[in-house]
Amino acid sequence: MAAAAPPSDEECPVCHDDFTDPKILPCTHLVCRKCVLSWLHTGGNQAGCPLCRASILPHGCSGQDVAALVDDLPTDIITKAAVESRRVLNEKHVCVCDGTTKATSFCMQCSIKFCPSCCKVHKMIPATREHKIKQISTLTVDKLAASYQSSCAVHPGRPVEQFCSSHQELICLNCSTSTHRRCPDVEGIAGAAMVKRQRLKEQEKELEGKKDELQLQVCQLDIAAADGLTTFKAMKDNVKSTFDELRNILDKRCRDATAEIQGKEDEFLQDNKSQKSDLEKKRARSAALCSTVSRLASASDDPLLAMLVKLKSRLEDAELLSRHKDVVRQEVSAAGIGDFFFDPQSSARLKKQIAEYGQMRDPKQPQRPFRGNTWFEYASVPGQF
Repeated sequence: MAAAAPPSDEECPVCHDDFTDPKILPCTHLVCRKCVLSWLHTGGNQAGCPLCRASILPHGCSGQDVAALVDDLPTDIITKAAVESRRVLNEKHVCVCDGTTKATSFCMQCSIKFCPSCCKVHKMIPATREHKIKQISTLTVDKLAASYQSSCAVHPGRPVEQFCSSHQELICLNCSTSTHRRCPDVEGIAGAAMVKRQRLKEQEKELEGKKDELQLQVCQLDIAAADGLTTFKAMKDNVKSTFDELRNILDKRCRDATAEIQGKEDEFLQDNKSQKSDLEKKRARSAALCSTVSRLASASDDPLLAMLVKLKSRLEDAELLSRHKDVVRQEVSAAGIGDFFFDPQSSARLKKQIAEYGQMRDPKQPQRPFRGNTWFEYASVPGQF
């Protein structure tokens, strides 16, 4: 016997209308038959479930009749009965005799509403006198849905009354005495349903436990994600602060070295300027003495000797000046700039260390032992994370 489905389960997730011929997809989601066909027509035969994208049709069904394949999907008769029951109870209650007279009764087998007069006639007809008649005022969706019976697939119009466990089929009495007469496991629907219902309750309990277990795992993943984000943020903050610190150290060292070089440069230029000034003065003095000596050399004897006596000391200075050899400091190395020589091998090693500094370490691999013998190798150890 069918059971009513909750109203929230009576709406198709695709068209958002009440289900019409709800089909159970392989993933167990429910979708109207017409919506399944429309979905497959739009997305192709391999289109997945509209809700979870799981396959609807089997692989390799290209070229087959899609409508026939969809019809082969099981119909959820429980949901269908609930939707139909709600529709019947929501409709205007009028008798089938004229469509206007108020109906008060409902035949559970025929699914027809009757006025009092028609109800009496229905009970008098031999073929329908055993039908169950219910007062419409006492009907509910659950009661009406539970009254729906399936018809025999072999003998349409005859209600199914037995279940063949060997073939897993609902059958009518005719089938039980003909095609299924040799089947060992044929029993009444009530007995078969009781066994199936008990197993379903056990399965429901198992699935509830599995659902709770999966929900717990989802919560654990959420917690792990939050912890992971916190950890990654801390890692990024650590990397940023570490490299900021190194950058500050390098910037300061660069400023200090540049300032020291600038001091040496200023000292060198001042020394160069001082040397140049001394040389310019000596050059001017040499030019003046050269002019005096030239005049004396061209003078007559008496003036020559007289002037030599008077200019004796100056001429001695000129003699000394012409013999003196000035040493000019021209090389930059003399200013001490050689102290900042960068060894090529050390520079290459340092650049490689910088390129490898702070690399992500595989937690499955053993941590590299500390072999630092330079300030940078020592500084790089905290950066391994």
